[in-house]
This record gives sequence, structure tokens and C-alpha cells, in this order.
Amino acid sequence: MNQQAIERVLANRIHNIDHVVVEVAERGIVENSVEGDRFEDLRTRREYRDVIIGEFYETYFLPDRHEFDWHLLSELVEGLTEPNTVSFVKQAAVGGVVGAAAWEVCRTILRAIVRAMRSASFSDERIVPYDSMLVDAKKIEKFFDSRDSARIAEIEDSTGVARERLYPFLKLMGFTHQRRKHNCLWCTPGFFPRNA
Repeated sequence: MNQQAIERVLANRIHNIDHVVVEVAERGIVENSVEGDRFEDLRTRREYRDVIIGEFYETYFLPDRHEFDWHLLSELVEGLTEPNTVSFVKQAAVGGVVGAAAWEVCRTILRAIVRAMRSASFSDERIVPYDSMLVDAKKIEKFFDSRDSARIAEIEDSTGVARERLYPFLKLMGFTHQRRKHNCLWCTPGFFPRNA
């Protein structure tokens, strides 16, 4: 790229930035006071699902990963966030199976990926990330069987799962990440701490 091309790119970006800032300044920002990120809601938005896929992709797969891994992770994330699954999980929670249904759906999809890859004779090296995800999902689920919330350091220490690997699971499962009053507290879907 030559100097003029770079200058055009920068001029376009700066113009777009100026436009957005002026429009928002004129319209105003409605301040919503929220205590944290409710991934139960946020994960329904495409950009958040893409972030979750990207976090799984980056933390579970070595740099020589393949684009088909992104596609398989998309199937996992979409499978857990599509309306029929969300409705099923909510009904199971009302019936007293709090969280277990979502984790079972997650493990079922991961097992299907592993089974399909083994049937297609993929190397164990290619399958290991999905096996690791299965193991980590079970550890996280077990940890939250006996509590509704915990700080990330406690989850990491108790499960042995690195926090970089915890984040995409907690987001995918619809946890709330408290970031104001209860800084860095992860809460199961539907739980809101009082004095944590």
C-alpha cells in the first residue's frame, strides 16, 4: 500500500469516527445503571456470540488451528443460544434442574463433535481441544452445583481451569458478571447477590 492509500483509509476512518461521535452527542446517551453483564441476554446478540466463539478458539486451540474448528465452535454456541434451547433450559430450571440442562446440552454437542471427528479418523491431536472442553465443562458445572456465585480466582483455584478458559463457558451458559457493587463476581443465571 502506498502513502496515499493509507491516508485515504485513515481519512475514512476518522470521518466515520467523527460522524458517530457527533450523532451520539446530538442525540444524547441514555445512561442505564446496571450492575454487570447479563450474558443470559447478551449472548442472544451476534457480536457477543462471536466473542464467545473467538475466546474458545483462542484458548483451546494452538496457533495451527483450522477454520473448521471455528465452524464447530459456532455450532456449539448457536446450539446453546438458539431460542428452542434457551426455552428448554428455562423450563428445566423451573422444574428444579437449575443449570444442569444447559450443561448437558453443552456436553452433548461436544461429545457429538468428538464422535464425528473420531469417525472421520481425525488425529487425537485435533480432538484433544474438544476433549479438554468436555472435561472443563464438567469441572465448572460441578463447582456451581453447590453455589450460586463466586469470584473468578475462586473458580480458577477450585476447578484448576485457567480463567481464560472459564470466561467463554461462563458467558455461554448465561452467567451474570457483576462489575460494580460486587466486582468480578460471576453469578448463575437468575441469581442476584445481595451482600456478596
